[in-house]
Amino acid sequence: MQKLTYALALALLASACGGDEDAPKKLTCEWFDQPDNCWRQVALAASSCLPAPDDAGTFSADRTSCSYEDGFAISFTEPVPRPLPEDGHDWNFTATRDGADCFAARSTGGESSSSQAITTHAGTAKIEATVSSVTVTCPDGTALRAGMMQLFECENGALFGMPGVGYASGGDDGTVTVIVNGAGDGSMPLFGSVRPLFTCEDAPATE
Repeated sequence: MQKLTYALALALLASACGGDEDAPKKLTCEWFDQPDNCWRQVALAASSCLPAPDDAGTFSADRTSCSYEDGFAISFTEPVPRPLPEDGHDWNFTATRDGADCFAARSTGGESSSSQAITTHAGTAKIEATVSSVTVTCPDGTALRAGMMQLFECENGALFGMPGVGYASGGDDGTVTVIVNGAGDGSMPLFGSVRPLFTCEDAPATE
């Protein structure tokens, strides 16, 4: 009986130790400003295949795709609304250059939670937020987590400029500029810096 109890204790101890290894590490305020944080590194890995910020592509008639003259193209899982809603939009698209994968993004949002994921040849980085916490998952599987109140107190404004995918424009003319936040070129504080991904506009009307 003593041997069985001892074996059970060892098994429980091993399980507990394994759980500690798998638990998310602490997500700090400083992580968002680090030039080598995994979100920024994944986003910047697509720099060589993204179009120039001043260029624009043309939406298909049903707004489920957008093509540039230089071979860059975006495919959306759902038509892009015209105009985009003022309270945000869930993005799900894959961008390619000359048929090769360049950048993919998926975002979902609700009243109590949201999720942002980006994928390049450097892997996938994901940020999930709930009313109580924020969790970052890096391409190597490393998870980082912080409480909302902790991020609320960050002097660099971490809670108010969360990395993610969104849009900088989407007026009545149908033009849309999609951006990735938290992945700028370092010309301003890295956290909150914006990198344009692409701009799409409606085809000129034909008479």
